[in-house]
Amino acid sequence: MKLTNKIKVFLVDDDKMFTRLLTNSLSNSSTEIVPFPSGEECLKRLEQGPQIVILDYYLNGNNPNAMNGMQVLKKIKKEHPQTDVIMLSSQEGIDVAIDTLKEGAYDYVTKGANAVIRVRNLIRRIADRIELTDNMQEETSKIKKINILVIVAFVLLFVLGRIL
Repeated sequence: MKLTNKIKVFLVDDDKMFTRLLTNSLSNSSTEIVPFPSGEECLKRLEQGPQIVILDYYLNGNNPNAMNGMQVLKKIKKEHPQTDVIMLSSQEGIDVAIDTLKEGAYDYVTKGANAVIRVRNLIRRIADRIELTDNMQEETSKIKKINILVIVAFVLLFVLGRIL
């Protein structure tokens, strides 16, 4: 079974050119990209239920008092733990990547030549996992209904057997 709804992806980055590049590169028939220039704006809209948030580590290019990506990540994971967060950064330091993963990021992508490809692949992997989980829940629900019907049938047969 294929996903019938688009995967909603929030993209949070204060670099307008990079945001435009990612939005254009990632938007397709199965992915809806919703860009935000700040973490605060993203957090205000989390009730819209994005499955994925792509989040820049540094978010204070336009406003020095803005929340950074780590602060936004912590809030997202606290309020919406089921939302997968892909962290983006120009930082190549392993410490930054490890810190974001410890806080619940799904993965860490360094901005560079392969960033768009890596993010696209991560979105596809998350979408596949969501589809698999949905299919498993649907199948589990069907099995529960069948089990209930079987139990009811046995009870009816037992009661009818006692009566007749």
